[in-house]
Amino acid sequence: MPEEAPTTQVRLALIGCGRLGRALAEHATQLEGVDLRRYIDIDGAVAERLASEHGSRDWSEEPNDAFLLIGDEALRKRYGVPSYPYRYDLGQEWFRWTGM
Repeated sequence: MPEEAPTTQVRLALIGCGRLGRALAEHATQLEGVDLRRYIDIDGAVAERLASEHGSRDWSEEPNDAFLLIGDEALRKRYGVPSYPYRYDLGQEWFRWTGM
């Protein structure tokens, strides 16, 4: 049976607008039923540039209570980010929680 098209749009926010985020944005904007609305990055200029490339003016760099970094950006910020008092390594937290 063929899949039915979604009846509503999924409103999506992209957190992290670097190399991986750019690739994900390219893919997400091609999906039926996905509305990529907001672009968020610790570097506001990067978020603004990617948002404008996709016809959006909705981007942010601050304020956020927390954020998730992945890939190269996470490695560059592994010792923390000024003005954010806590840093967690999800791999270490998972190991502590599950023992795996």
